[in-house]
Amino acid sequence: MRGDCAALWEVNLEIAAGEHVCILGPNGSGKSTLIKTITRECYPLGQDGCAIAILGRERWNIFELRSLLGIVSPDLLASCTTDATGRDVVLSGFFSSTRI
Repeated sequence: MRGDCAALWEVNLEIAAGEHVCILGPNGSGKSTLIKTITRECYPLGQDGCAIAILGRERWNIFELRSLLGIVSPDLLASCTTDATGRDVVLSGFFSSTRI
């Protein structure tokens, strides 16, 4: 919720394994909230029966899940230091972490 408004409402998204997807929309449309929900950085406050299955599973170790996803976002890019080498950036993606 953002104030009295739901950030996402009645979302049904299916992405096939190996499929590349770009999420576009105007400011405030819920793009970041959707991605953070997928990566388990935030959790929905939904009605009973609100299920989020990623790769067929509803429960994940978040580090395992994030190691299986490839997501590039402004939040991730902002967390990279200016002195990061190309190798550091690649390893950060490989280990689903920053500042390796």
